[in-house]
Amino acid sequence: MDKLERFNSSDKVKADISRNMDISDSFYPSKNYAIATIVRTDGTTEEVGLASKYNMRTSAGANFWYTQISGSASSSTPAQYLALSANTLTVALADTTLSGEISSNGCSRAAGTVGGYTAPTTTTGAGQNFSYTVSYSWTATGSQTVNSAGLLTAASSGTLVLEANFSSTITLNSGDSLTLTWTISS
Repeated sequence: MDKLERFNSSDKVKADISRNMDISDSFYPSKNYAIATIVRTDGTTEEVGLASKYNMRTSAGANFWYTQISGSASSSTPAQYLALSANTLTVALADTTLSGEISSNGCSRAAGTVGGYTAPTTTTGAGQNFSYTVSYSWTATGSQTVNSAGLLTAASSGTLVLEANFSSTITLNSGDSLTLTWTISS
């Protein structure tokens, strides 16, 4: 990651141009992404990522984070509930619910395990980043198609903080398990 140049424009836009990295890493302040790991009844394993790792935070999700950080939150309910959807979403900032949320076949919304926190190591550069994960494993009790997922603040209703489509449709058969691990980072 050798820096090539830094420039400041009159609009106060600043960019570091670097080699050997995805250019989007220099322009997005938050990288939220998820990986679904599917274990089939025959023991084979597949991984499916999200179609896009950026722009998944809803307006309600941004407000949730603001109230948590600013101390103006009326409760300290964490965003730890993971939900799956059969729908392919048209992701929008104004979304407040996960369209097509699955509530059957063993794939209902569940409280995930919060963990994997990585603290910043410096106050500048890549070392100032942090990350944590929320994960949950479902075991399908029937056939189920999954196209998207969401991170919410409650077992029902709650605030839809993040949502995204998977890069491909996941088809679960009875006995297959799906582990979703969502990483939130800066």
